[in-house]
Amino acid sequence: MNISFRKSPKPLTIIALSCLLMSCGGNKLDVDVSEVQIDFKTARLEKDIFLTQPDALEDSIPVWNQKYGEFLQVYSENVILSGDPTDSLFIFHLFRFRNDPNMNLIFNDCMNAYPDIADIAEGVDDGMRHYRYYYSDTEIPSFYSCISGFNYPIITTENAIAVCLDMYLGDEYEPYQQFGLPKYQISKFRKENIVPDVLKAFIYTKNPYNFNTNDLVSQMIYNGRILYMLDALAPQMSDSLKCGYTSSQWEWCIANEASMWAFYLDKKLLFSTNTAENNKFLNPAPFTSAFSRQSPGEAGIWTGWQIVRAFMERNADITIPELMKIEDAHMIFNKSKYKPRL
Repeated sequence: MNISFRKSPKPLTIIALSCLLMSCGGNKLDVDVSEVQIDFKTARLEKDIFLTQPDALEDSIPVWNQKYGEFLQVYSENVILSGDPTDSLFIFHLFRFRNDPNMNLIFNDCMNAYPDIADIAEGVDDGMRHYRYYYSDTEIPSFYSCISGFNYPIITTENAIAVCLDMYLGDEYEPYQQFGLPKYQISKFRKENIVPDVLKAFIYTKNPYNFNTNDLVSQMIYNGRILYMLDALAPQMSDSLKCGYTSSQWEWCIANEASMWAFYLDKKLLFSTNTAENNKFLNPAPFTSAFSRQSPGEAGIWTGWQIVRAFMERNADITIPELMKIEDAHMIFNKSKYKPRL
């Protein structure tokens, strides 16, 4: 079977269709959270470390231990490799990190780009209010900012989630190229990706893989289920931003939804357990190698998202928590009766 992939349609076509769909049915996930109460704490660890006077650093460590709790230990031991912050030698490792010329340059660049992160915190806060709407008894993590020396974009612990601002300094930031980072990754290192990245990391942490099958369609649906929950936590966020696609990449998926689905069926891939082959459709990449070079990476996750959306549309009585507890991915697939748009 010869399956061809089309170029993206004109953006106006997609925008008009999107507006039509929204006006017809609205968004059932766009719930009112104005009365939802959460204890949302924020702090900027990078400011505490780099702006504290040197002679006050040692006295500040117990204060930071109290302020940041377990996150400071995870950050110190695993990110900046400075050991246990309760250890007597920690101060010496902290001085080494704080006085490193490269770290000071990174910190200054972060301060120039993010003198204030109130708007970012507001977006995360809104996502957490939506989460509390669906999970009324769940503790809400504290939200921190920090720097990681270009090692991590998001750090999660049991009680906290942090954005490493040095991984969101814009796709024109020269040190990214100097470090040899791939362009497709650099394209995502922008401010607008912080809130969706934070919320997705939070969702993944709360929802580890729980399906009783591990074939391609199960992994597609698992990741698609994560994005559906992001639909619920950020109902007014654009779909392209949720999955980290450019508008042209999103439009390519819309234009080629049927062709991608025909490819999976023709090659009998949906129930494949070949990890190396499956990863071609699931892992970050400049494009999905089985498809056109115009395609985005992780195209299989995009399809999984559409399957979950179809399932929830056909099974409106299922709640978000119930969806996330389902252990049978094939049941979701079968009951979705997914049919790609032509």
